[in-house]
Amino acid sequence: SKLEYDYPKRGKSHVFDALKPYLLGVQPIGAYDKPAAALNLSPGAIRTGVHRLRHDFRMHLRREVAKTVDSPDQIDEEMRHLRTTLRTEQ
Repeated sequence: SKLEYDYPKRGKSHVFDALKPYLLGVQPIGAYDKPAAALNLSPGAIRTGVHRLRHDFRMHLRREVAKTVDSPDQIDEEMRHLRTTLRTEQ
């Protein structure tokens, strides 16, 4: 994915690799302890990193969805449909 290439360009491939398992879903208490130790950061810094990664992912996904619709006003509707579909399949 484009997101996977953006982090190495910024010199943060190790951060992406450590955080990508946390990209989707809600994490249980203590889930960020292991990546925090591996990256020598606090769990709070990992939580912030995951938040930023999720934001970047949404932006990349939104750009890709925009390529599949006829007009910009359809993007939000398509994003809602995608979220609903993904929730139903879990």
